[in-house]
Amino acid sequence: MRHLRHQSWMRLGLVSLTLLGLLAAFSQVGGSVKAAASPVSASSLGDNDEDGPNPIVKENRHPGSDLWQVPNAGFQVADDIGLQIKGFAGTASTRPGGQIDLKVTVTPAQDFQVDILRLGFYQGHGARLLEHLGPIHGIQQEPCTTEPVTRMLSCDWKTSVKLHVSEDWLSGVYVAVLSSADKFQSLIPFWVVDDIRHSDLLFLSSLNTYEAYNDFPYDPPPSDPQGLPLTGHSLYDFNSANGIPATKVSFDRPFKAEFGGPGDGGVYDFEPELIAFLEQNGYDVSYAPDPVLDQNPSILLHHRAVVIGGHAEYWTMAAYDGAIAARAHGVGLAFISANEIYWQVRYEKNEDGVPRRVMVGYKGFEPDPVHDPKLRTIRWRDLGRPEQKLIGVQFPVDGNQNFGGQPFVPMDTDHWVYTGSGLRDGVPVKVEAVGYEIDNFDSAVGLPEGTEHTFLDSSPFLNFNNIPYIHNSSIYRGKGGNWVWATGSMNWSWTLSPGGTTTGLSNVSLPLQIVTRNVLNRMIHDGPSRED
Repeated sequence: MRHLRHQSWMRLGLVSLTLLGLLAAFSQVGGSVKAAASPVSASSLGDNDEDGPNPIVKENRHPGSDLWQVPNAGFQVADDIGLQIKGFAGTASTRPGGQIDLKVTVTPAQDFQVDILRLGFYQGHGARLLEHLGPIHGIQQEPCTTEPVTRMLSCDWKTSVKLHVSEDWLSGVYVAVLSSADKFQSLIPFWVVDDIRHSDLLFLSSLNTYEAYNDFPYDPPPSDPQGLPLTGHSLYDFNSANGIPATKVSFDRPFKAEFGGPGDGGVYDFEPELIAFLEQNGYDVSYAPDPVLDQNPSILLHHRAVVIGGHAEYWTMAAYDGAIAARAHGVGLAFISANEIYWQVRYEKNEDGVPRRVMVGYKGFEPDPVHDPKLRTIRWRDLGRPEQKLIGVQFPVDGNQNFGGQPFVPMDTDHWVYTGSGLRDGVPVKVEAVGYEIDNFDSAVGLPEGTEHTFLDSSPFLNFNNIPYIHNSSIYRGKGGNWVWATGSMNWSWTLSPGGTTTGLSNVSLPLQIVTRNVLNRMIHDGPSRED
């Protein structure tokens, strides 16, 4: 299931959002709203920079576009059986001035067009249109093939479009919207990574997780249109052909169209709201997906704080070690997610020798043949490295519902995190803030190294079997001097900007926006110099 998106909510401007947030705050917490004062002001926000507006503020002055919300008027979303138009990027990311190869198939062969958009705020539209390409002569590519032992499906497709990324395209999460002459659409996500610009914040996208869940092609039999695919395999049994997962998955394939997905793979589930919030608030932020962090873990050290968004479940050893090193260096870590750093994975080259195009994850379904036991692709906690020792909380087994969220019940509201929020101990924030997967504190694991450990809520949560859990978010100061904050919930991003909902109602919560700003501002203030 995917959450509902409403373009009317996404188009609300800054003033409207503020008014809605004030009304929502009053109804959510049952009282008046205090002034939205932060304990620390972030000097890099908005127009307050000594050197003028930061690049994000300038970028979001451009006109916005709704074309990223596929399907556009008059179009249908392509499916994985008809393959009316599907594609993937030959590399997940590139630098400004680089190139992304788009590999596209159309059935039957026909012309298609491509619109390139960058996700952001852009007056509430959620994206900016940077380039329109086409018409382009499309071909029906060769069928994808499945490796029988690992069940890894990959697509040896020719490059259809060599997309030249301009030097002035800002780091960000981008999508290429593909539109066929027959009025079908899908999209391809990719990232522009600027490892030279040391922004205050670095946003990490959860690309590994999106590939882990990807069961392209989702081709269930006509007799069971919601059943298992006949061909596709993910790293899971519940959505793989014959209920047998792959042990390796390829980045060289489109994202699935299951649940009507347009090809975002999961990017659209939680990332757009968080991105819009950061950019609407003028944070100086740049972006990178998981493979970049594995290749260059020291990229974390060039920022004052790192925001982990989306569904950050699958991490390589280099990435995990890099996050621990960043904490020791004084870099703030904001886990605006849940079920993070749960599985270890590792990368391999594809058949063309391109590194980090295959992700390995045996997960106990089959014995991992790796020689070094520390690299086994099982749960980090089973490797003696429980994620709670970094994050502060961790995913409890079956701590999830199918989708959606439940209210947030704050505690210790005298803490600086809650300054100006108007929240009170035990009074629920009545939005879909907690879910669909949660974290909580496991006393058997214990606290991470650091000081000032604080639990910020104790929220009742019913899982998919109506079994009760308690959700916890937490914050503590690491030995490097900065903060590690965990929302313990994927849905937190839904409370920050319009778009994420399972009911059609707005989940935006002014109090939780204030909490988020308080924490990020403090992390930026306490973070290392960007020249380090």
